[in-house]
Order: sequence, then C-alpha cells, then structure tokens
Amino acid sequence: PEQNEELKSENYTILRKVEVLQQENFVLRRELEATEDCNKSLVYDLKMEISGLQDSLSKQSKQQQVYVWDNSQLESELKEQNQRLSKQLVEAGKKETELIRDMRSLKDKFYRE
Repeated sequence: PEQNEELKSENYTILRKVEVLQQENFVLRRELEATEDCNKSLVYDLKMEISGLQDSLSKQSKQQQVYVWDNSQLESELKEQNQRLSKQLVEAGKKETELIRDMRSLKDKFYRE
C-alpha cells in the first residue's frame, strides 16, 4: 500500500510535468507560428522591394542606353558637320587664293594700261 501511494504520487508528479511540458509546447508552437507569419510578411515585403528596385534599375539602364545612343548620335552628327565645315573652309581658302590671284592680275593689268 505504501509503495502504491508512492507510485501514485510519482505518477501524479509525472502527469503534472507532462501537462506543464504540453503547455510550454503549445506556447512555443504559437510563438513559432507568429514568428513564421512575421517572417513570411517580411519576406513578401523584401520581395516587393527587390522587384521595385529591379524595375527602377531596368528603367535607369534603359535611360542610360538612350542617353548613350543620343550622345553617340550627337557625336556622329557633330563629326559630319565638322567634316562638312572643314571642306567648306578648304574650298573657301581655295576661292580666296583664286580671288587674290585674280585681283593681282587685274591690278597688274590696270597698272600696265
């Protein structure tokens, strides 16, 4: 009988410990679920932020490509204009030389007469 009482007491103590552990387990599971929900929310927010940054980066990249293309186009146009103006300058120099020669010829002709 005394041994029976001891076993009952041990059994009761063990059952109480099991109940306490089950309660702790329940609380920990709830905390884990809350943490997982919070983490899911954070992951979603971060994915949205990454997506926004990727879109922004893509737009900037396209703008930079347009800028580079515009600069290349402008550079090409300016080179063509410089070549055209250089040719015109050479032609003007030839014309000036020709006019000076004609003027001297006319002066010589005028003074001879």
